[in-house]
This record gives sequence, structure tokens and C-alpha cells, in this order.
Amino acid sequence: FGSNATTHVCMYMTGSGHCQSSFGTDYSTCELRCWGYGEDGMSGRNNTPQSGIPLANVNIGRNDTPWITKTQSATWSYPKSTLGEGSRNPLNEGNLTSLSQGFTFTLAGSSIGEDGFVDGVEGTARFRHPEGVAVDHDGYVYVADAGNHAIRMVSPKGDVTTLAGTGVAGSKDGIAVHGCQFSNPSGIAVWRDWQWWPYKDPKDPDSFLYRNGNGTLALFVADTGNHRIRKITGDVSYDKSSGEKSWQNVLVECFSGKCDNKPQSGYSDGISSIARFDSPRGVTVSREGIVYISDTNNHLIRAVERNGNARTLAGNLTISEPKENGEPLEGCPPPCLTGNPGFVDGKVNDAQFSFPSDVSMGEND
Repeated sequence: FGSNATTHVCMYMTGSGHCQSSFGTDYSTCELRCWGYGEDGMSGRNNTPQSGIPLANVNIGRNDTPWITKTQSATWSYPKSTLGEGSRNPLNEGNLTSLSQGFTFTLAGSSIGEDGFVDGVEGTARFRHPEGVAVDHDGYVYVADAGNHAIRMVSPKGDVTTLAGTGVAGSKDGIAVHGCQFSNPSGIAVWRDWQWWPYKDPKDPDSFLYRNGNGTLALFVADTGNHRIRKITGDVSYDKSSGEKSWQNVLVECFSGKCDNKPQSGYSDGISSIARFDSPRGVTVSREGIVYISDTNNHLIRAVERNGNARTLAGNLTISEPKENGEPLEGCPPPCLTGNPGFVDGKVNDAQFSFPSDVSMGEND
């Protein structure tokens, strides 16, 4: 947004503190937060630019008459690289205290937009049409690399590794190193499992014992081309010398969406082997492990319980038209239901969406 003459951008952050201005040394609780370059925001002056020049060409801005070169401030300015350079990852330089808000840098991938399927560090890594991202508690970024049909992991220092996927579209479940596949994965969410799970008591087959997930990581993927929700788990360890995280024994499973069958688009609630989605693109997960999905081509918001059972959370349903010869649609016995697109607020069964592509959780789930 804006233009190449834009020098400042401000955002009003709802739910923040009562500070109404970013003019101060501690902006973390302010409702109004600003980014830009040039005029010293600490003074509280009106910094609306009177003249501007492209951000790519200068390291300072010109605001007042007469124009005065100003120093960087913690409120308005962000560090800029040398002319012609890409923005460098400050996490590799070890000095974050000098960075003001709004500093943007390339964590991983080509600085000239070159695509590919390459693991590596920072600019040597390549992606192809990445769509969804999620971040875990250690700051590791997980990427739904749609064009490579893969799930990638990026460390805080920009080291990219492929967790699962071969670069070729498919639906194979199993251990990642054995060639499990995705098809245009678009959304991804991270969940730390702190739930209590029942298991059979070996001393008393008629009773159950319970064990806690102990915060183990699980990834949920909106596998758009397979019309499924997939789940990724594995053993996570940390290198003693570098502290870098790695995954071993990565397992990819169908969580919901015609599991144990060939992938098939459509609509159906029910257990994981019966439930059907149509090109889901967005996914998020609550702290209890309930997965929420934007079921894009069904125009619905869906939910999947921890056991894989799917239900419709919001959206209006209608009966699909049969084939021209009057026969029901393949795999959809009468009454064959589908989402009804539109733009309507109201009760969950009356509300309408049109190709919802993403979903997220609020502060209170």
C-alpha cells in the first residue's frame, strides 16, 4: 500500500494498552504503532511527509522545510542495508537490541524471487509458491510449500530443511524418508500436545490409564489437492553444540478426509474415513487440539475433533444438483449436500461464506 514516496505507516492495534501515541521509548503497549524512516518520532512532532523519495534509494527521509537530516529513533526508523543489498537476517548478527520495530528482512529464499526446491541456509534455499506458515514456541517457521508439495522448516537463523514431501504431488502416508507425499498444501498450524490421552491398562484390560502429551509438537496441514487434513508428528531433538532443532522419524498421517480411501472432494461430516472436504486451504488449532478448517470450495468453516471426526461449524448447506441423466453425483448419495456460497451473517447454519481461504484462533480460542 502507499507509494514509493511513503515514509511512515501507522497501525491501530486493538486490545493493546491505553497508550495512544507511539512517541516514547517503550512502544510495546501502545495502541498506535508506527514504522518508517526519517523524522525523529521521539519528539512527538507531526511527521506527515512534505516531500518523499523512493525508499529503495535513500537511508533517510525529508520531512520539514527546511529539510533536516534526522537520526534514527526507536519509534520511527528502521535500520537499512547498504544500497543494493538485501536485508540481512539480524538473528545471525547477534544484536537485536539495536533493531526498532518494523525491521523487515528475508529469512530464507532467493533475494531475486527465484523458485526451486533446495534446502540450505538463507539465500541458498529455494521455495516454489509457498502459501501457509506457522511458528512454534522456539521460533521455528513451518512452511506449506505448495508448489513443491512439501512441508519445510526454517530455523531462526534461516536454515531450511524439508520435513516431508518429495516435490511430486501424491497422497502417500507414512514415514517421511520413505516418500510420503502432499498435493498443493496451502495451510499449516502448529499444536503443542498437553492433553491427557487414555490407553488400555495392561494389568486390567477393562480399564484405562492416561498419559500426557508432554508438549510434543504436531503439525496440521490443509492438503488442498488431496482434499484432506494431514497430521505430522515426530521426535524432536536439539544439537548440543549449535542448539539447532531437528526432527527424526517424521510421520505423516491422514487426519480427516476419506482416510483409508483414495482422496475425493465433496462434503460429508463424520469419522475420518467418511468425512469429505473440497480444497481446504486454511487451518488452525485450539489449545485443546480441535482443528478448524476453511473448507474453501464448500464455502464452509469446519472443525475436526482430536479423534478425526469432522463437523460443520458454520455455513449454509444446499442440495447439489444431480447429473443431467438424474443420477446422483459420484460418491455422494442423496441427499447430496454442499455449501451454499454467499455473504450473509446470522446463525451458524444460516451464515454464508464465499470461498473462505483462511482461518485463525482468537485470544480465548
